[in-house]
Amino acid sequence: MELNNCLAYSKQIFEMFLVTTADQRFWKTDEKILFLGEWCRLYEQKAVWSELNHEVLPWHWYDQAKLIRDTRYIQELQNKILLILTPKLNELHGVDHSSRYWRITLGTWLFYITAVFFDRFASVRNAIESQRASHTWIPLQDITNYIPKDFVEFENWLGKDSYNFLIYSWIIQQLKEIPFEIKNNIQEPFPLEKTPPKPSLNWKTIIKKLVEGYSRCVPDRFNQIVLISSYLKPWSLASLQVTLGQIPYLIGPQIDTPQVQINGGMRKEMELSFAENPFEEILEKIIPLQIPKVYIEGYVEMRRRALRKFPKSPKLIYTSIGLYFDEGFKFWAAEMVEQGIKLVSSQHGGHYGNCLISTKEDHEIACSDRYISWGWKKENTSKVTPLPSGKLAAICQTLKPNPKGKILLVEPDMTLQSKSLNTVPFGSNFLKHMDNNRCFIEGLLPEVRKQLFVRLKPQDLGYGSMERWKEFDPNIFIYRGGESIFRQINRSRLLVVSYNSTTHLEALSANFPTLFFWRQDVNELRPSAQHDHELMHQAGIFHKSPESAAEKINAIYLDPLGWWFSPEIQKARERFCLKYAWTTKTWRSDWKNELLSIAQE
Repeated sequence: MELNNCLAYSKQIFEMFLVTTADQRFWKTDEKILFLGEWCRLYEQKAVWSELNHEVLPWHWYDQAKLIRDTRYIQELQNKILLILTPKLNELHGVDHSSRYWRITLGTWLFYITAVFFDRFASVRNAIESQRASHTWIPLQDITNYIPKDFVEFENWLGKDSYNFLIYSWIIQQLKEIPFEIKNNIQEPFPLEKTPPKPSLNWKTIIKKLVEGYSRCVPDRFNQIVLISSYLKPWSLASLQVTLGQIPYLIGPQIDTPQVQINGGMRKEMELSFAENPFEEILEKIIPLQIPKVYIEGYVEMRRRALRKFPKSPKLIYTSIGLYFDEGFKFWAAEMVEQGIKLVSSQHGGHYGNCLISTKEDHEIACSDRYISWGWKKENTSKVTPLPSGKLAAICQTLKPNPKGKILLVEPDMTLQSKSLNTVPFGSNFLKHMDNNRCFIEGLLPEVRKQLFVRLKPQDLGYGSMERWKEFDPNIFIYRGGESIFRQINRSRLLVVSYNSTTHLEALSANFPTLFFWRQDVNELRPSAQHDHELMHQAGIFHKSPESAAEKINAIYLDPLGWWFSPEIQKARERFCLKYAWTTKTWRSDWKNELLSIAQE
């Protein structure tokens, strides 16, 4: 009798309905629920899921050591797959390009999909190994019916619960270890095909079109160093072009991705065989099914459009963000690199050069002949060249503290699901970040809280950040809108940043009173950056805990300018900026000399 009771109890614990989506149509609420992750529990749905008998599986990358190990493996796998894809793509399209060519064109998509599917696969494995997921529901729709047209569309889909639901469902089907039922009574298609509307015609777009029309009239011979997606303000870009002895111009808009039909025969030729473990078996099946159409069916047309639009014979190409969201640029740049033209790219984010893992940084350096940083160098490569930042130089002229202003706290917002790998708050680790914020608020004096102004990103990406902040303190003023961050900084006496960001580097370079802090187990630094941040910690600018940051603000909030402009603080700031936020008034001359030197190599 006792044995039977034990068996019944065990069955009650282990038989749980697995939920992999925030879509409540796929929740079996009359059973105990096992949520695959926090992304299933939208904060706006708290009134529903809080009443359910449920548990949430811990995210596999809560373990920072595992994240580091997995990232090394994923990067090695990405390079392996790229070498395998190169001859297949060459044969498919009748070309003979190097693996670097294909890294520039589709490499960004490849390193995203590899990391994404590893994360989703590991989450499903968590559920299997927990031995608590007895069954689940999956949709009638199949991921193979949704092939993105290009990387932009793929990256957009990754932010949608519906697309990630398709990924989890497909993995469950492939592994065949969790029983599933197809919910064929829900037949409405997932809203993935919708593209953002084109911007309306206003004075800004009219001016841009006029400039673009003028730019098309500038002969290529007058602009041998091509600057595209430079991350510079228009006037900074124009002044750099003049310094280079060129006619200012602007290349754009981006080339539209060709509208093409799926060709099953072409994708059949892309079948892969490289798997050495269950995850790689998943990946070798999904890659031919999910390669964006622009790299398969639309390749010939996109190549033709790119070569027709961009300069025919530049001496050097420079970009900052073109390797991500501009397919035409990637096609053209890859062709030019094959002809021996140098490709230079540069830093465009705050965590570059200092966080322990930055797969974007690694990818950009791998694509480039030379990589320009904001002051730092990188071990084991001679590609990285420090130069003063033109972006930061423009910001320096615009920021000035208001002694009577508020204390501005700048906050990130993250997607519910991971996309790329970095040691910054991403995926479910964002909740650790929010816990850190709660401790920060609790450490502030009541009179300081009244001075606090919290700026969130314009769009909530799923975590209900505003509602969570209101739970910390309902009286805190929270802003979520489109006003320029620099306008809000200029109305403040002190800037506070709670994550490894671009914002705190921009403010430090402008000598704006700034204090920053973050969780050490989420925003882990690389060894070469630890000493630099320790010196900032000793100066009281960088804090390793929210309690320490709150205590410092309590002490200086009445006169942050007096604290900031003390010799000790200024010395620490200047030393830090030379390595991570370097800028000078002569940055154009420095860039001119470096770019001309690279072009002549």
